[in-house]
Amino acid sequence: MIYVMKGDITGLDFDLIVDPTRPNLLPGTGVNQEIHQKAGRRLLNELIEYAPLEEGKAVITDSYDLPCKQVIHTACPLYSFHEEDEQEILAACYWNTMAIAYEVLRHQSKPRLNIAFPEISTGAYGFPREEACQIAIRTIKELFSKYPEAEAIDVWFVLRDEASYMLYKKELRTGSPRLKGIAGIRKHLRMTAMASQSSKKKDEKEELDENEGLKDLLISGLPFSPKDDPSNQTKNTQRSKQMSNPVKPSESSASSNKRSNLAEDKGDPSGNDLNLQGIRRFDNPCQSILALQSPFLDEEKNFRESLEQLFASSRPDTGLKQDGSGS
Repeated sequence: MIYVMKGDITGLDFDLIVDPTRPNLLPGTGVNQEIHQKAGRRLLNELIEYAPLEEGKAVITDSYDLPCKQVIHTACPLYSFHEEDEQEILAACYWNTMAIAYEVLRHQSKPRLNIAFPEISTGAYGFPREEACQIAIRTIKELFSKYPEAEAIDVWFVLRDEASYMLYKKELRTGSPRLKGIAGIRKHLRMTAMASQSSKKKDEKEELDENEGLKDLLISGLPFSPKDDPSNQTKNTQRSKQMSNPVKPSESSASSNKRSNLAEDKGDPSGNDLNLQGIRRFDNPCQSILALQSPFLDEEKNFRESLEQLFASSRPDTGLKQDGSGS
């Protein structure tokens, strides 16, 4: 059976009481501190031999100066420290404690045994009282459902204040549809993990799409600024290229037409009708640089030939023949 009462757990003469402790098993705060103070130094001397204790696990010791017969110590989890695991660890505290209690019941050949639980992992450990209450009662009910012989253990939840007492009393009477025992907790954790993975994959896809778009812009040779609105990237690109490559008055109309045609064929950013859909894509950034320079290679070649002809016509006559002899 499961019961709820308000009182001081350290003053009960039960068969077993539960001590919510830290993994290092040293005296802490709250109920844990009061248990050590009333039990005396000998409790710590025995308990320290089991340190460190993994969170969720439990050990049993003598009660020493406490009125109860024995004490079960369980290492409590810190809320949000283990992200999605703290609920299952808290449920393990109750499950492993009850397992030890059942072993005591069998070893002493008693028809019944009583055990007192305080609030576990609330207070300094950060667990919300409502959530901790749901896990506590549902875990005990789940254990009784799977192992009917464990119902010989009378479980008492001993609360120190009226608010906690009413919370546990209401939960014991009505139950919560959100967390139903270990199976419900694990299902909740799986659903939370799946939602987290789905959200993570979505963020990674959006980041990948954004990086691919930036890569395309960089490969194509276009200037890019994250502050630019996507709808204005084409206009900004045209304006920047026109400023960097102004049309000289001395250029002939044929040369301008030739450059425009080459820009349309090869994706040169200097074209007047440039748009993002018409840009050529290159696997190698060096190829894009060569492609962007290619419309100007012919002009540069013609310019060099003109210079050579100019120098040839203005070269002074040295009187030397082609064979190198004088006249």
